[in-house]
Amino acid sequence: MQVSEVLVGVSPDAQGDLAGQYVKFATDSHPSRPAYAVVWSNMSLPRRLLVGLALPNDFEAELLGPVPGGMSYRGLTKFLTIEDGQAIPEEFSEWAKRAYDHNLLSET
Repeated sequence: MQVSEVLVGVSPDAQGDLAGQYVKFATDSHPSRPAYAVVWSNMSLPRRLLVGLALPNDFEAELLGPVPGGMSYRGLTKFLTIEDGQAIPEEFSEWAKRAYDHNLLSET
C-alpha cells in the first residue's frame, strides 16, 4: 500500500490500475497511456514487490537495477526489489516523481 500511495501521490492526475498480475501507474486514466511505473507482487515465498520505473536511461541509483532476466515492460528502465518486511527507500518518492515527469516529457 505504501508503494502505491507514493506512486499515485506524485500528481493529482496519476492513476493506478490493476492489470492482471501487476498494477500499472500512468499519468492519467486513458487506457493507452504508457506506464511511468509498474508494480508486480510476488505473494509466494519469498514475498516481495518488484517496482519498475520509467526513468531516463542515464539515471543511476545504488538500489535500482536493470531489467531482471525474463522481464520486460515497455518504457521501464530501472527496477527496485522490495523484500517482505523491508522499508521503502527514502529516495523512492523522488524516483517516482522523476519517472512521472520523464513519462510526461516523452509523451510530448
